[in-house]
Amino acid sequence: MLAVIGNSQLASIQLTSASYEDLREKYFFENRGAIEVKGKGEMTTYLLQCRKWI
Repeated sequence: MLAVIGNSQLASIQLTSASYEDLREKYFFENRGAIEVKGKGEMTTYLLQCRKWI
């Protein structure tokens, strides 16, 4: 699991597509679209919003 640090908004947890796929059943996310990630190139990232209570 990878949390991207540098391009994230203040007090937010930003994740890559791989992490999103692992966690999407348990949490809500906001898709940030494709952004440039240092050392990785352009990647789709997501901001963690809150836990799903089901």
